[in-house]
Amino acid sequence: MAADAPDTRREYRFMGSTHKLWLSLSAPALGAVALVYDMAGSPVIVPIAVGAGFTALFVFVGVAIARVPVTATLCDEHRLTVRKAFGTHTMAWQDVQGIEIHNVAGHEVVPGEAPRRLVVLYHATGSRHVLPHLDDRKCQDLAHEVALLRQMWLAYRGQDWSPVPDVQDRIARSRRRSRDMSLFTLSLLSLMITLFAGAGIFWAASEMGMYPADGIGAPDSFVEMLLHPMTLLVLLPVVTTVGLLAATVIRRR
Repeated sequence: MAADAPDTRREYRFMGSTHKLWLSLSAPALGAVALVYDMAGSPVIVPIAVGAGFTALFVFVGVAIARVPVTATLCDEHRLTVRKAFGTHTMAWQDVQGIEIHNVAGHEVVPGEAPRRLVVLYHATGSRHVLPHLDDRKCQDLAHEVALLRQMWLAYRGQDWSPVPDVQDRIARSRRRSRDMSLFTLSLLSLMITLFAGAGIFWAASEMGMYPADGIGAPDSFVEMLLHPMTLLVLLPVVTTVGLLAATVIRRR
């Protein structure tokens, strides 16, 4: 350990309440219930398909909210651990290539609630990890906290550490971007928006009498294929989200 080494341990944990998160989920959940109920007069496959899609989405979000209290960023002289809602990543300091502050895209949607800046760690393999509870809402002086983390990184990464050119180029490009958003947040927003959009299109088409009264079978035309429940409620959310994530990953490389 270096003689001028910083504190050997730092922890950033969830300290608040998840009440606001549950309340924010209640409005879209009630809207989804109302939408499914309004489709009761449609062929039975319609409310079942829509209800199943919304149920899967809200169960996923509910589990994520329930696991928020276990999320944390933990540091000691040997490693940095990122504990997320659906997984834990432990990284030796020698494998860290950079610790950066990023501006957050979309924080204007929930003014005063969403963080405007967050901290991202870049690993030697090229992966990046948003550090839980290191943002300008939870840290009064975010720049100071990041400076302390970088001090630990410099002290404990060892003499054998060396920069990885591809990762350093990626870090340099990220500094030129004005806004950023985590892939998890991006995928969640995409799934919710496209699922509601698909359900809305299906409801409108059903009200206009564009589906046969005796049930929806295999599509016979391109238009019927586009308006089929499977297309609107499964393919549209999945394909849109996968395409958006792929484009985002390529842009960030």
